[in-house]
Formats: sequence, structure tokens, C-alpha cells
Amino acid sequence: MDIGSAWANYVRRLGKLDSEATKKVGEYIGSIPGFSFTNPEDMNKLVGYAYGISAKYGEGAAALACEMYDAIGIASGQILPPAEPADLPDMDEVAKAVRGTAKTGNPKNVSRSVGRLVKRTGADTTLKNAIRDGAEFAWIPNGDTCAFCITLASRGWQRASAKALKSGHSEHIHSNCDCTYGVRFNGQPTYKNYDPDKYYQMYEDARNEDDVNPFDSKDIIRAMRRKQYALNKGKINAQKRAAYAEKKAIEQEKRSRINSYSVNQAVIGTKDYRDKYLSLTSNEEANAKLYEKALDILDHRNGTDYEDMHLISVEDGLVKGTQTKVEYYTKVSEDLRHSHVWYNKDLNSAIKNNPQKTLVSLHNHPESLPPSGGDFQSQFDHGYKGGIIACHNGDVYYYEVGKKKFTGKLYDMTVDKYKKQGYSELEAYELTLKQFARDFGIIWRKL
Repeated sequence: MDIGSAWANYVRRLGKLDSEATKKVGEYIGSIPGFSFTNPEDMNKLVGYAYGISAKYGEGAAALACEMYDAIGIASGQILPPAEPADLPDMDEVAKAVRGTAKTGNPKNVSRSVGRLVKRTGADTTLKNAIRDGAEFAWIPNGDTCAFCITLASRGWQRASAKALKSGHSEHIHSNCDCTYGVRFNGQPTYKNYDPDKYYQMYEDARNEDDVNPFDSKDIIRAMRRKQYALNKGKINAQKRAAYAEKKAIEQEKRSRINSYSVNQAVIGTKDYRDKYLSLTSNEEANAKLYEKALDILDHRNGTDYEDMHLISVEDGLVKGTQTKVEYYTKVSEDLRHSHVWYNKDLNSAIKNNPQKTLVSLHNHPESLPPSGGDFQSQFDHGYKGGIIACHNGDVYYYEVGKKKFTGKLYDMTVDKYKKQGYSELEAYELTLKQFARDFGIIWRKL
């Protein structure tokens, strides 16, 4: 086995996992219009999403580290038990990393903190197995190595022990770094281009500069950084310019998304808009309340892609249940979908304590689309009399399920089918509504 090629492949794949995790969290933050690190609701959702990302990609990092560790053991002629993956970051660790870096107000710092947790899981796996088997470890530089990593690499090979871990974790993991731990048994294998003597000489050269305190390691590392910056000034400045351009592009895209979810105030402020609600039910008080709460929802969710929900009785016109705080859970799957937890205690109580067919659900659609598969599935599951959707563009939809049940998934798949045939999203929804009116007896109308 070519350890050198295998090692290079391991470092590349581990770096990709780190980068993907960082990218996912950054995209998630950028996808939420008006996201704020000072908003508890936004932060709770972010921590939950980051936890799912760190679990998914951390598993991959641990698996890669186990694979490499076993391969090195075999190539070194060792008879060892299979490598064991280290524990994944728990929720408290993720929350500490996310909330700690959120204080900087920089989304990149937050997303990188999750990438570090992923990389740390791989490093933990390597070190914990090395401690178990009495292997040696070293910090192996890779790519554009920083002064800090050069200092670590200058320490050479060390016998693995619990001292290498701090609070059960490997140290020294930082952002934008492809360096990682290597292991060896009985002096084998050697790692191409790893030269601890060269790194130690670089450290000593910096120590001996006139303006450096030779007894202060931080001062020595700063001197090494100054040398590296002088050598790579042009490249570093180009990277800074590219990062600034990327930041401006993200901000522009975010503003565009916020505008796309803006409520059309010119429409909802008209008499025609109010009249859409006045004949929805046979109870005038219920109709008036539906109109009132629709305005409340649109005012609250203007410029966001979040949804509020009210359950209103057609018997007395009172609001029986409300959800205006969006809570999320993270489902760990291939794409880590995040979903609304619509049914809080207030909504569940309203459903439980009111007879079926006496409640009308009212919620908004920021994308201004007709009822979704999930909307119909919810009505089947909870027995509403009907549902009303207040769209941000001023459209209003009413819908009822029929006697023949279907799944929300089937409905959404049908929408996707029409979209693939070249129809716009709105056209695909309306064609699906017409088809399901024929096939399943649903009732719907655009008011």
C-alpha cells in the first residue's frame, strides 16, 4: 500500500468534509431573511441546524480517520483491534461554539466553528486510538501552513498519551487549515515532506531576531507570521479582496430575498382585499376575525419567509389556538431538512377541545403560492372545516379536503411533475389543485 498517496487522499477528503460543513452553515444563515445573532429565535434554530451538520459530517470525519488509522497499522505490520470513532460533539458543545463565535457578529466565524468541530472529531479519533495502542503522533503540515502549525510540527513525533487531549478533545484545531495528526508505529511509516528539524529551525530563526522576546512563544510565532506575510503579501491581499467581494454579494442576495417576501401593502390595504374575507363562513364575527388576524400575520411576517398560524372558530368567531413563534427541529438526513414544529401546546389544545369541522386554519405563505401538500395533510390529520392562506402578494386561497384521502407527498410530487413539464411554479400548483379536485374531491378557490 502506498501510504503517501493514501495519506494525501485522507487529508483531501477530511478537508472537504470540513469545508462542506462550514459551507452548509454559512448558507443556512444566509438563507434566513433578517437573520440576527441577537434574536433568540434565530439562534435556537441555528444551534439546532449546526448540531445536525456537526453530527452528519463529524461521522464522516471519524470514519475517514478510522480508515486511515487501520491502513497505517496494517502497513506497519501491526495487529490491532479496529479503530473506534470518537464521540460526536454534543448539543452543549455545539451551542457553546456557535453562541461564542456569534458574539463577533461575523457569519463566517460561526460557520467555521462548526467546521472545526467536524475536523476535531477526526483528530479525536486519531489520537484516542493512538493512545489506546501506544502509537506516536505528530502534527503534519499541509498546504499553506501558518506559523502556529509550523510551531506544532516542530515538536516532532511524540508518544500518544492522555496529555495530548484537553477535556477529552484534541487541541490546536483552527479554521482554514489542512494540517492534521499523523500516527506511526515503530518509526514507520514516514510522511513525505514532514521535516520537524526544518520547522524547528524556522522557529529558532524567529526566536533569535533582535526585536523578539526569546522566552515568549507567542512573540516568536508573531515574528514567524510577519515573515510569512512579507513573502505572501500579494497572495494574502488578493484573498482579502475576494473575501470582501463575496461578502458584498451575499449581502446583496440577502436583501433581494427579503424584498421577495415583502407584503404588498398597496393590495392588502384596499376594500377589495377586506371583502375577500367577509363571506368565507356563515358567521360574520368569524369572518371579521379572520380578516383581522390575516392583517396581523402579514404585518408580523412582512419581509420574512416564516409563517404564523391561527385556529378560529366558525361558531363564535374566537381565536382558539395560535402559533406566532417559529420553532424548528433538525432531522438528520441526506440534506438535513429543517421543518416547522407547527403544533405547539396552544394549537394542540384547540384541536383537542373543539369539535371537528368547527375550526378554520389561517396562515400565510411568504412565497405567495397556493395550498401545499402539507396544508392538505394537516387538514386531514386535524379535521379542520377549511383552511385559508394569506399570501404576501395579496392573494387569498380557501381550501377543503374531500372524502377521499391522499398524502401530502403525493400532492407535492404532482406539483413537481407539472414543473418538470415546463410550467411555472404557480401554474404547477393550480394544475395540481384542479387535478386533485377531480380525483379526490378537494374544494379550493382563489378569492
